[in-house]
Amino acid sequence: MKSSIAYSNFDRNLSTSEAEEQKRLQIIKTQRSRAKEKRAFVAKLSAFSLVIVMLMITTVYSRLVLTETRSKINGYTSELTELESENAYLSYKLESLVSLKKAETYAVSELGLIKMDSSRIEYVNLQDSNEVIADENDTTIGEDFDTFFNAVIDFFGG
Repeated sequence: MKSSIAYSNFDRNLSTSEAEEQKRLQIIKTQRSRAKEKRAFVAKLSAFSLVIVMLMITTVYSRLVLTETRSKINGYTSELTELESENAYLSYKLESLVSLKKAETYAVSELGLIKMDSSRIEYVNLQDSNEVIADENDTTIGEDFDTFFNAVIDFFGG
């Protein structure tokens, strides 16, 4: 029996050392698990930080593009305003150059033409006859028109 008690003490010592070994292995597994979790957390944090940085860069870039586009729009708007102003001026100048009043003034002052007087207008009653009698001393309307038209062409550089 003595051998049996010694054997059982050996078994107890063995089971105690096995228990200690199991505890040590459990502690190692726990430490490895925690280290693994810590690495996973660091990896997730790094990925999240990278996404945040990329979003910030994208936001800054889009604002830069937006500012540049607004600047171009302002420049084009300013240019459009200038061109509209120039167009109005040139339209006015063109209108003043080719206005009928100016052509009439030129015809009277430079060419010596006279405006038709109301006393020269004769109304013909066509109900009595179908004839029109023209005054032979005066020029015809066609001749007056030709003279005026030629004067206007000469005035505008024709």
